[in-house]
Amino acid sequence: EELLKIVTNYREIIKNLLEEGISEGQVRKDIDLDAVFTLYFGMIQSQILFWSLSDGETSLEDQVNELWKLYRELVEVREGK
Repeated sequence: EELLKIVTNYREIIKNLLEEGISEGQVRKDIDLDAVFTLYFGMIQSQILFWSLSDGETSLEDQVNELWKLYRELVEVREGK
């Protein structure tokens, strides 16, 4: 129950940041906030899991940086669109 509260609060924080980005013209208006939060959360959690299972032998930073680039391409407003 406590973990659910933490994740729910985290979701609201991320969604608020995305809404702020939309209002500032940095994040696309046509995205589903719940869906892009789920992608974000899954992206981070899965990499932490793989890193943990490998006893830290993989580079968490390298993996997350690559995924972050893809995520930004998904949510960012593109020039001319």
